Parts: sequence; C-alpha cells; structure tokens
Amino acid sequence: KEKLQEIYDEVKDQDSGHVATYIPDLAKADPSLFAISVCDLGGEVHNVGCVEEPFSIQSCCKPMLYMLALDECGAASVS
Repeated sequence: KEKLQEIYDEVKDQDSGHVATYIPDLAKADPSLFAISVCDLGGEVHNVGCVEEPFSIQSCCKPMLYMLALDECGAASVS
C-alpha cells in the first residue's frame, strides 16, 4: 500500500497531454481526477486517489485485452 501511495504521489500532478475529445465520454472527463486501483494475487484490492469517481474504461481495457489475446492465441499470433 505504501508503494502504491508513493507512485500515486509521484505522478498525480502531471498534467501534460490532453483529454481525448474524439470520444464523447472521454471529452467529458475531468483531467484533474486520478486514481490507481490494484488487485493483488490474494484478491485484496488497494486503492489511492479519486477511486469513488465514475470513469470510462475506454483505453484502460487495452492492456487487459492484449494479455488475454496473448494467453489465448500466443505471441506469434498476436504480434
């Protein structure tokens, strides 16, 4: 939990980049809101930041989908 808080504190004030306006849900996003949630191998969930705020998972799912594709099809098929 301490390491997660340390990472959060280190990056929370970064404000480079822009909100993606070509996706309506993302265009409405408040860029000042930020949170990190991690579920460990034991099933315990660790949260820091604005975790009670609703948000769109538009691009957040891409790494998970890539991981599932790698697991299901193998690296040679996915690359």
